[in-house]
Amino acid sequence: MATLNSWQKLNRVIPGQPFGSGINGAYSSASLPTLTKLSVSGVATETHFHASAGTFVTNDIVILHQTRGTDVGQWEVNRIVSDNSDGTYTLVTGLKYTYTDSGASQAQVIKIPQYTNFTLTSGTSSVTDWAGNTGGILIVAANGTASIAGTVNASSLGYDGGPGGIGSTGVASGEGTQGPVLPYPNNLNLTHGSGGGSGYGGGGGGNASSGGNGTGSWDPGQGGIAAGSADLITMVLGGGGGSGASANEYDGDGGFGGGIVIIMANSITVTGAINSNGSAGETSPPVPHGTGGGGGAGGSILLVCQTASLGTNLLNATGGAAGGGANADDYGGAGSVGRIAVHHSGTVVGTTNPVYTDVEDTSLTGGSSVGVCE
Repeated sequence: MATLNSWQKLNRVIPGQPFGSGINGAYSSASLPTLTKLSVSGVATETHFHASAGTFVTNDIVILHQTRGTDVGQWEVNRIVSDNSDGTYTLVTGLKYTYTDSGASQAQVIKIPQYTNFTLTSGTSSVTDWAGNTGGILIVAANGTASIAGTVNASSLGYDGGPGGIGSTGVASGEGTQGPVLPYPNNLNLTHGSGGGSGYGGGGGGNASSGGNGTGSWDPGQGGIAAGSADLITMVLGGGGGSGASANEYDGDGGFGGGIVIIMANSITVTGAINSNGSAGETSPPVPHGTGGGGGAGGSILLVCQTASLGTNLLNATGGAAGGGANADDYGGAGSVGRIAVHHSGTVVGTTNPVYTDVEDTSLTGGSSVGVCE
């Protein structure tokens, strides 16, 4: 597996500080911070992007992510030099990728908070839901420790599952890497990128692998395709499950995919949990030919650190179960598991579900003094 690209590391724009400058001080709360995020468009090599004016300020560090559509899963970090008051922000260095924000293609830019220490103290706090243009992603940086004593919840906050209905009325494929939920009859039982197709029953969402196919003998929904990369150099939300689709009976909804969690910190300790699971497909009522929805896929969890203590299966990105049908051959497909990757320069202990991709990167060392590169 490869190490993160230079344009995906904070020291691209803050030399010597791979975990941020600590400029936002210490954070300790039972709630996750509210992140500033906007839809974004920009062209590779250009030193600016387009978003709503007046939201970001000079020296804000941001992540740009192509969340759906063309070149889905590409991402990078950059630093804002100025807000030009017309929706154009000037950057310290040229964009590596092109970001498209139109129709099926949706990209977003998020300010990365830079703490000295980050502590989620207790309880369960959820990532902002993916809303079709922004959301579904949590990112924090800490040049000291990141301590997760509570639960970070990104489960079911990724791509949407296809809604069920009566017969062909209202049923739809799951949202996936190639576009939003598609209602019948646009793609019938076919996949929508990582989104499962609608059919006898619905296909499961994809991420680390393809989702499961529906089990029906007549036009079952196909499982969404695999997306992203194991090292999360390319990183996606979990695919939504497709709904069931029978001739005239009630059909179950598809499950929702998991979101994205990114933590960049000198030292990471998890004693609570980080969850980005897909939800189960809906089971149809006990009617003669009702069909089940496909499960949503697990999302993506990326840790970038020197050292990490992860506990025993406290990080989870599992796929949602298949929804049951009225008959044994009318079930949906299960959602794929998501992806977990740990990029580190030192020791990592603990286990995750699924097993994390281990990437050693000796460049992930640096100071912890507060400051911003001018």
